[in-house]
Amino acid sequence: MHARRAGALLPESRDPIAQRVLDSAREVLAQQPGAAVTLDEVISAARVEPAGARRLWSSDQDLMVGLIARDLLEASRRVSRALREDPGRARPDRLCLHLVESLRSRVLVCALQRADGDLLGDAVDDPRTVQLTRQLMPVGLVGEMVGIWREHGLVCLVCEADHQAFSLQCLLRGFMDPLMAGVPLHGSHARDDIATETFAAAVDRVLGRGPASDGPTRDRPDRDAEAESLAAASADVRRLLAERTASVHSLLGL
Repeated sequence: MHARRAGALLPESRDPIAQRVLDSAREVLAQQPGAAVTLDEVISAARVEPAGARRLWSSDQDLMVGLIARDLLEASRRVSRALREDPGRARPDRLCLHLVESLRSRVLVCALQRADGDLLGDAVDDPRTVQLTRQLMPVGLVGEMVGIWREHGLVCLVCEADHQAFSLQCLLRGFMDPLMAGVPLHGSHARDDIATETFAAAVDRVLGRGPASDGPTRDRPDRDAEAESLAAASADVRRLLAERTASVHSLLGL
């Protein structure tokens, strides 16, 4: 299977019925926060032919899984685009924070993080939802990202990769709720966000600094070693996101 790029268009970009159904689903969710939506409600709000909508989603559960997937795919596209524009975002502390912040405003993803069955309905335990979590949620991504950071000398190489990945996953699980809550936890200065600052510092402590973070070396005195490594790591992370995007498209039959 050829990997689709992380910015690949979804079918609704070419299907007005699908676009109207998805737009209406988000409107219904906004109007009744905390409650699951039904496909019948959404079809009625979208004013489309039921047969056309059910050709794309056969049940409430299918629609909810599709909405969660699209939120995660859009977040992945934004992260990939940001890395292309600024490879410095591939630094572990910045990238981990950006992965989480890209999901902050996404109601269904936040509900998935909380395992909120009232909002997600049967989709909360759907095997596809489990796969979506593994493919595109931060906890599911950082294991391979640790390998990328190690390859490009951006993290400490004294510790075992598996230990670093496990520690980072535990850190993410502890910080995800306060980071995704939306309202910053301010410190003594209004501009300081305790949660994000502490999280970034903790990532740095868990992974340590690698040789590329020490600047130019004797072998490369005229180059910025960290910038070179960040550019290579950024390209690898974008490839990883493209591969995960392709897996999600395949999972949902898109």
